[in-house]
Amino acid sequence: MGAEREFTHTTTLPAEQTYDAVRRVVADLGYALQGEDRAQGRLVAQTPRSALSWGHLLFLAVEPAADAGSTLRLTVTGVTDAPRALMDGRKNDKPVAASSRPSRPPCPERPRRRGPATASGRMAGMTRISELWRYPLKSAAGHAVPTLGVDPWGLAGDRRWAVLDPADDDGLVVTAREEHRLLLVRPEPTATGLRLHAPGRAPLEVTTPTAGVGLRPVRVWRSRIVAADAGDEAAAWLGAALGRTVRLVHLDDPMRRATNPAYSEETDRVSLADGYPILLTTTASLAALNDAVLEGAGPDGAPESWPLPMTRFRPNVVVDHGAEGAPWVEDDWRRVRLGTHTFRVVKGCERCVMTTLQPDHERGVVDRGPEPIRTMARIRRFDGGTWFGVNLIPDPLPAGAPPVALAVGDDVEVLAAVPAGGGPPR
Repeated sequence: MGAEREFTHTTTLPAEQTYDAVRRVVADLGYALQGEDRAQGRLVAQTPRSALSWGHLLFLAVEPAADAGSTLRLTVTGVTDAPRALMDGRKNDKPVAASSRPSRPPCPERPRRRGPATASGRMAGMTRISELWRYPLKSAAGHAVPTLGVDPWGLAGDRRWAVLDPADDDGLVVTAREEHRLLLVRPEPTATGLRLHAPGRAPLEVTTPTAGVGLRPVRVWRSRIVAADAGDEAAAWLGAALGRTVRLVHLDDPMRRATNPAYSEETDRVSLADGYPILLTTTASLAALNDAVLEGAGPDGAPESWPLPMTRFRPNVVVDHGAEGAPWVEDDWRRVRLGTHTFRVVKGCERCVMTTLQPDHERGVVDRGPEPIRTMARIRRFDGGTWFGVNLIPDPLPAGAPPVALAVGDDVEVLAAVPAGGGPPR
């Protein structure tokens, strides 16, 4: 390790972003928040493999920027033993003079409820949900939520809408794999449907179509179903945003689509997601991947996009093991309890070109690079594919049971696992 030195990192955020939004920004950088003092406007974070901290304690202050009312300043201070060339090369990072060394109060421990050892050998309550994400429109932008209901076919409202190619007789769904600009479309759920946003275009209100009316054929991979067309105005708006002729559809009956029977049960269902109801990832695995990206970067140093944010992998549930968490343990899980409900871990997630795409809504462009596929091909290759995250299917609720919801902070307990080392279920 190199000699420790101090650093600061400052960025600006929209003022309307609350502490929860700041939490998401911090999580995207790979940090785990350990505590906060809202009265002092300070959050405390720590990570074993952070791009900035290199395993050391960080302190974050949120304050009004010069143009108070429009932006906030998020300032990160801490100590790192990362190479000076790496730290000095990061945007907005600068060394702190020794005379201005910030005081570092002890990091408050997050309270944890310990329980009996699980099948994975962990203690129940040591692992928690750190983020929940919903993607109302398939392949478009997602948004983080503090809590969300669980349906048999996925999280409530997740991927019930999709864009399709009307020239295809089967109604092939258009995804960001081939139409990168879809990632710039931001769907906002409303009481009556969706509000669509895209750079350079006025928002459009879309009403959820009447169930069973105006049904069109839809094809998602090998699944062939029907869904309700959302009308000409929505089609024209999206066509202008994407530069091609498309239609917008809503899956009015999510019980129509079955999951892959090779990895699931006959009664399992899924929305318009690629294959399974819920995708789970872990912060420890992202940190390990970012470490591997840096290790393989060579003399040119880390790529501009480093550290890779979790949003590249479009998860529904992000799990944080805490400082002691090991990467890739989710490969071995076969049944888990999230909050109060149980889920089967049925298959890993084989990754594609979408993980290499980074939308920039301010510039209205989607940037692309070789990572993380290049690094995952080196450290996460199984059966010719690259893998990150695992797919879950919720267990059926007993008759008469109340609806189930997940929330950020819910405990995660591993109920069944296989011996480590075999890679993801596939």
